[in-house]
Amino acid sequence: MTAVEVTDAGRVQLTLEPDEARMLADLAEQIEQLVTEAVDDPAFDRLFPPAYRDDAAASAEFERFERAGLAEGKAGAARTVMSGASGGDLAEGEPVRIELDDHEIWAWMTHLTDVRLVLAERLGIDDDDGGFELDDEMATLVPLYDWLGWLQAALVDALESTTEGA
Repeated sequence: MTAVEVTDAGRVQLTLEPDEARMLADLAEQIEQLVTEAVDDPAFDRLFPPAYRDDAAASAEFERFERAGLAEGKAGAARTVMSGASGGDLAEGEPVRIELDDHEIWAWMTHLTDVRLVLAERLGIDDDDGGFELDDEMATLVPLYDWLGWLQAALVDALESTTEGA
């Protein structure tokens, strides 16, 4: 069972089942590929929306100077998650414990946002009204989308509790 706790040292510890860790590592690899290969994919556009919706020239200029740095940041966050989720002996079936420092927790939260944006694009979720229809194959992604949202919220709560006394 997934758990997010704050250690006595004030760090965030994430405990995952081996299947959850493998899934997160796999998703991280997919996101890294998506952001570094700049494929023609609506999910890519969801990760990198126009900086200026009403000014195509300014958006193009922003993209020219900033896109590579933004993509590297997203890829770096994905690599941080891959590294953490791939740690431990997944074959043994023991829970995977990942202790996150300040940099790593922000990378995890950034990455979870990116994964949820890609899933939202795949699911056709474009606002909070909940009005979308899915075929049976895509409907299997909804529990993953929800679980990732729960995990992200748990990390935010844990991070907030570490900074309350600071």
